[in-house]
Amino acid sequence: MSRIEKLIELYEPFILYNEQVFEAQHIQMLSEALPEEEKAEFGFDATAIDWWDYWINIHLPALRKWCYP
Repeated sequence: MSRIEKLIELYEPFILYNEQVFEAQHIQMLSEALPEEEKAEFGFDATAIDWWDYWINIHLPALRKWCYP
């Protein structure tokens, strides 16, 4: 079995058999509660994350580097 096939088999249940819903209501509420002078430095907009880019360019390369033998 190739490395790609092993990865697909590993992640298949999480990709195909679930309907994930990602929510960030708490971080949004915390960001809104910050004093104005701290929002620029500590505020966080979870809707600004490009999840496809994150998975392809950050998460998977990190798994390759740190987790896979």
